[in-house]
Amino acid sequence: MKKFMLFLLFAFASFGMTSGGGGGYFIGFDGIDFGNLNNFLSGQGFGKLEKYIFSEGGGGYAKIGNIMIGGSGFGFSDDISSNNYLCKVSFSYGGFEAGYSFLSIRDFNLFALFGVGSGNLTLRIDERFSPPVFDSVFLSPGRTSIIYSTYTVLKGEIGLDYLLAFGKSGKSGGGLLFGIRAGYIYSPTKPDWKFEEINTDVIGGPEVMIKGPYIHFLVIGGAGFGGD
Repeated sequence: MKKFMLFLLFAFASFGMTSGGGGGYFIGFDGIDFGNLNNFLSGQGFGKLEKYIFSEGGGGYAKIGNIMIGGSGFGFSDDISSNNYLCKVSFSYGGFEAGYSFLSIRDFNLFALFGVGSGNLTLRIDERFSPPVFDSVFLSPGRTSIIYSTYTVLKGEIGLDYLLAFGKSGKSGGGLLFGIRAGYIYSPTKPDWKFEEINTDVIGGPEVMIKGPYIHFLVIGGAGFGGD
């Protein structure tokens, strides 16, 4: 996902210098409803996943008139445990977006974006044990299992950006970009779980529909506009 975000930042920052656009790095909180997965983990003696989990990611957009085209990626993880095991639950998303800027006042831009992409939900289960003897690691290395599920994800958001402009020259310029996005992600699919080590289906797992609200803050960003 990090390579995907770096590609987006480079592509849209370059494109933005001639047509208008920007992007950057954001942090926030995601309130994903894990539903059946939470119930299953609780039944196995694990604690519950946090309702709102800290997330981070990046993205960018090109703006032509009021039309916006771009992409973003973000991810988060939460650690829970039982008496015998540790479980790291991670989710990552990457996708493309299109939208409309319906209010621009001075250096503020209010817009709506709709996106489609791919999400990956991963569970890493580690056995809890005392520090092992070096030889025992080679004799019995199977202490970790990773299972995952891949989703088609839809998202919609309302965003507000503020451009702190500098270096204006005629109709061209650039500056620092700050913003906030509030939205909702939803997956219409309930895919099967897979065992990462041999990439085979894992049967009998809980059906998990990824859905929930989020809020992201653009904390490190840049934008360019014009080109004449």
